[in-house]
Amino acid sequence: MARLIDIDAEDLAASVRKHLGDRYRTEGRGLELANALSPILEQLRSGGRPLPQEIQRALDAAAVIGSGEALRCDSVAVRSSGVLATIAEELTNLARGARIASGGDLGKVAAATEMVLGQLITRADIAKGRFSRPAVEARIQASSQVAKSYTLYTAEQVEIEQVYGLLLEKFTKWNEKVRRGEAVDDCPMARCKHFLDLESELHKMMLRRKQARGEVVAGRPRRM
Repeated sequence: MARLIDIDAEDLAASVRKHLGDRYRTEGRGLELANALSPILEQLRSGGRPLPQEIQRALDAAAVIGSGEALRCDSVAVRSSGVLATIAEELTNLARGARIASGGDLGKVAAATEMVLGQLITRADIAKGRFSRPAVEARIQASSQVAKSYTLYTAEQVEIEQVYGLLLEKFTKWNEKVRRGEAVDDCPMARCKHFLDLESELHKMMLRRKQARGEVVAGRPRRM
């Protein structure tokens, strides 16, 4: 049967990019922003504080959607547990929005994300000003190259991910019951020995998870 249409694949892709314009370019950035928020949300939901480099990665992802210049985060500001819980809730909604928004709506999500993340930045870092567009783009490119090298998990990493997921789920459910004023495992106190043991195991597994991924751990040198 004769071919009714004969179109070069590259010409078709170029045509799609031309007609979709900004929407084609920004939707992928929205997913990158949502992915950058994931480790921050994991830390906040487990009762911890995210690392400066995790916050910086999310600030970079938000910046490329907007002006291209990112806020600095060399250290994390001290915030109460109530404030951190509110930040976690707001970032959860923004991550969901980043996955589905496009065009001008995605720009609004990025701007709102920067405002929320700004609550985790110290005044000293804010006073330093923003990273330039070239610096942000170079850092994003370097991060993407590192991420590609850790795509395949070893058997140990798979086991760590499974155990970490179970601990995080149990920890999250425990906190939800405490917020509702419900008793947990017949314990009269919210932060009883069982809870503290669970929190300790979760943080230990979080450390193992970062080490297995080759990520930088606070207070330790980068693995070469």
